[in-house]
Amino acid sequence: MRILGNNKNGISPVIGVILLVALTVALVTLLTIIVLDAETNTSENSDITLNIEETDTGIKLDVIRNENVQDIRVLSPDNSKTNLSSNVGDNHNIQGVSGTYSIISVLEDGSEETIRTITVSDSDIMSGTGIVNVNPDIEGAIVEVYDENEKLIDSTKTDEDGEYTIQYHPDTKIIVNIDGFEHEDLNNPLYAGASRDITENNNLDFEFDKDKFDTANINDKTTYISQGVDNEEDNTIYNVGHLQAMDENLGKSYRLVRDIDASKTQRWNNQKGFNPIGENNNEFHGSFDGQEYVISELYIDRPNKDYVGLIGDLDEKSEINNINLYNVNIKGSEYVGGLVGQNTDGFISKSEVVGSEITGDDDVGGIIGNNQHNVSEVYSSVNINSGGDAGGLVGINSGGNISTSYTNSNIIKGEQRIGGFVGVNFNGKISNSYAHGSVDIEGDSVGGLIGDNSGEVKHSYWDIKSTGQDSSEGGDGLDTNEMKGETYNDNFETNIINNSSFVGLTDDYPILKWQD
Repeated sequence: MRILGNNKNGISPVIGVILLVALTVALVTLLTIIVLDAETNTSENSDITLNIEETDTGIKLDVIRNENVQDIRVLSPDNSKTNLSSNVGDNHNIQGVSGTYSIISVLEDGSEETIRTITVSDSDIMSGTGIVNVNPDIEGAIVEVYDENEKLIDSTKTDEDGEYTIQYHPDTKIIVNIDGFEHEDLNNPLYAGASRDITENNNLDFEFDKDKFDTANINDKTTYISQGVDNEEDNTIYNVGHLQAMDENLGKSYRLVRDIDASKTQRWNNQKGFNPIGENNNEFHGSFDGQEYVISELYIDRPNKDYVGLIGDLDEKSEINNINLYNVNIKGSEYVGGLVGQNTDGFISKSEVVGSEITGDDDVGGIIGNNQHNVSEVYSSVNINSGGDAGGLVGINSGGNISTSYTNSNIIKGEQRIGGFVGVNFNGKISNSYAHGSVDIEGDSVGGLIGDNSGEVKHSYWDIKSTGQDSSEGGDGLDTNEMKGETYNDNFETNIINNSSFVGLTDDYPILKWQD
């Protein structure tokens, strides 16, 4: 059909314009059908047009048109969720395993609707078989494959012959973790790990060289340590054994390369658990980058010991960042924190302690017991039991500087100098931070933000209702609705919501940008 032309017997210009408009509408409708496929679970409320294609390693998603969708969420076959922006012109690549992906729209009112499902075939996925051994073969080694975004694609364990079969894509990474392997042909238990990039023709065998093992005291036993098949990755933490071995070399720069389940520490050292890394006068003075991986179920039961936490004490120029501690149970005497017992002169940032129980006699905090240096962009949500000088984030801030941080910790027990954020701020600085956990206890010097203060407090707040406290030695108390949603207090909005470190949420308290 010709819409415009010079043939005098053709269609008139007016009719041509009408047909052109109709054709344009039809093309837009056709584009929209790319998303609103009649065979999938679609929505009548989401007004958005997406182009979705299967790729070699997952799916590709382009935003063509958007009228009312605030965010896009992709639910992968492994039930992991990926949040994507929905701006017109945005292009996204989601890597993962074969299976069905659900494309979900998040509307402006917070409601969610599935607008498309797409199934990715397994034609791009390769399967390989390898062996893990140290002569003997290693049974029970965990083998994992990660994509270029550090997302887990597949995992398995080696059998009694040390063999395994796993799926992978081209240009992915494989990690082997050996978490306390014991065998009659080995003199000591083995904590080892190794990784390599894999391609279609890569050898998937991992043969560890026992002649290059180090030794460390773990669970009151001499154990073998290997970081890399030839022990060449001496700064890499694969498992809880490697984590404990950091206590024997306190000056290195370490990095975590996978999530660690530390639940076995409940049985260590006659049920005393994990031994904190470093202590007073023998502080950790290296660096530890958690790379946003999670350490869970860490257990420390040392009620007569001071300087207790994952790390006991931090010295000059030490750096701790990107560490997530979940569901840990830590008990000490004085200077007790989920992450660090005492920060003498270190830098701590972008870390969190969540869903944990922290108990001590004095100077107890969700992140740090006693802080004397710099802390920024940290978060805690724990239960705290203490005699005194306890805070949801930090027990006592002794000349330290705490900024852009927040806590939802609950103070379960405390007698004096108790604060939702910091118990005692002794000549320290606190800025652009807030607290909203429960501090519903009676005692001397109890405050919603700070219990006792002789320092500087700027642009920091507490929730009067959720903390149960209408006063504080520093900071400003606000109603819950002034800290949530669209009814922010003006100062809270200026100093917290609009701070580059925070992100505001609909109907919830703001979070740190790195948590988003």
